[in-house]
Amino acid sequence: MFPTEQVRKVKSELNLVNDPTVYSITSSSWATLHNYGNITLAEDGLLAVHLQLDTNNSNGAFCRVKIGGSLYAWGVKHLYSAGVYTKYGFLVWLAAGTYAILVEGCLSANTLNLKNLQCGFAKLTDSVGLANVTYSNSVALTVAARKTAIGDLKEAVFAINLFGSTPSGQTNFENIGETLTNGVSVTVDAQQVNASERNQDVDSKGNASAKYYVPLTVGVQHTVAVSKRNANTVVNISIIACPWILTVKEQKHRPVTFNFPQGSTLYLTLEPLFVDAGTNVVTGLVRAVSFGDICDYYHVASGTGILADSYTFQTVNFTEVETYVYGLGGCVSIVGVDIRPI
Repeated sequence: MFPTEQVRKVKSELNLVNDPTVYSITSSSWATLHNYGNITLAEDGLLAVHLQLDTNNSNGAFCRVKIGGSLYAWGVKHLYSAGVYTKYGFLVWLAAGTYAILVEGCLSANTLNLKNLQCGFAKLTDSVGLANVTYSNSVALTVAARKTAIGDLKEAVFAINLFGSTPSGQTNFENIGETLTNGVSVTVDAQQVNASERNQDVDSKGNASAKYYVPLTVGVQHTVAVSKRNANTVVNISIIACPWILTVKEQKHRPVTFNFPQGSTLYLTLEPLFVDAGTNVVTGLVRAVSFGDICDYYHVASGTGILADSYTFQTVNFTEVETYVYGLGGCVSIVGVDIRPI
């Protein structure tokens, strides 16, 4: 038997904006880099956004993306690169409807360039979410437990996307133990968590953004809350909870508890979702004394693009190890197992 499951529903995906044009500004105050017009989602789900930025301003430049009439979803301080475009991306949950996509920027001197913006509707099974809103109260979400082709769901990544702004001041997202100017922190089930990626507002441009990707048990309700040191700071929040979204290595997760006979071959396909920064699969566990991945893991696979990996649990007993996946910007797309007869 060879049960498989395609958990990324590519047939339902839509590439809504794909514009290679270069747009530039020289403004020292916030100005429109480009208005990409409206997109329409026929159902609730994931909006993946990817873009590239370049500047010849040695003091850096600022960029932010607005989705809908007033809500910003992402912002960055882009450092001097002079002709070298840096790739960025983010993921938000949106309700069905029509949304304008607008990119704004500013810089102290010279030019900020934007190109290759893409945004599209993506669909992964076992996903629930909170549509991009202005934060007011804590949010509780549950990813339902179920059996997959390779076993029971174990963990889902809560992908928390935040954009913060403070009138006439900096905004900074805090990690555990930090106290920052106009700080914003995130707790999950009443415990503060560290950011997987954050873009701080070091030059008082009034906005910052962060991604908090946290693996949590499925079948249980989890509560996300945001705290602000300055009551005037406004935070926009979107949450996607899904077993198949990937996070950073330090927060790698186990989507499934395997349920198949020893000696079977596990198949996992991983691929980019909003950034092609590389995806990874590792099988093993950190030892009592760790000498790094080469000794902690019996099997390691990594790569950009579509990573089609397989591993046969021949001598290694799958009940004695864990198989983790990671790679911020990517996802698991296909799972399967070639079952060895008992």
